[in-house]
Amino acid sequence: MHGMTLSGKFWYQDLLEIVVSMGFMQSTVLRCLFYKKYFDGSVILILNYVDDMLYYGILEQTLANYELKLSERFNMELKGQAHWYLTTKITKLASFDIILDQTRNCKSIIKKYLGSVGCKNVTRKHTIPLPTDFVATSEDCSKSEEIAAELVEEY
Repeated sequence: MHGMTLSGKFWYQDLLEIVVSMGFMQSTVLRCLFYKKYFDGSVILILNYVDDMLYYGILEQTLANYELKLSERFNMELKGQAHWYLTTKITKLASFDIILDQTRNCKSIIKKYLGSVGCKNVTRKHTIPLPTDFVATSEDCSKSEEIAAELVEEY
């Protein structure tokens, strides 16, 4: 089913079903966040985005039980301690503090939207509409901006 139109929805429904059956609560604000508090004071937090899951817990045994239960339902690969999640770099210090660095995401946004900071902005405006009888082919693809301007002038 991977890659089909509704596969993401069905995956989310399966995940939701299994984590709720394990006693997790879903955040009412951030729907991709699940949490469970245990009687011994330990906690597990799950952050899910499509098919990427990041989870955190205090006690190793609690995490091992969670992983076992989840692997009974899903064919999964455990990757160990997270260093990246989506575009966020995760660094765990010796003091057990955690640093989240979104520099990569910021650079991506800057590159996409702010050409004035050293990245060329390739936004194009077409002020002249094409004729209604025009049918585009691969030969119409311009090799440079100058050729594209000439093609626009021809039509």
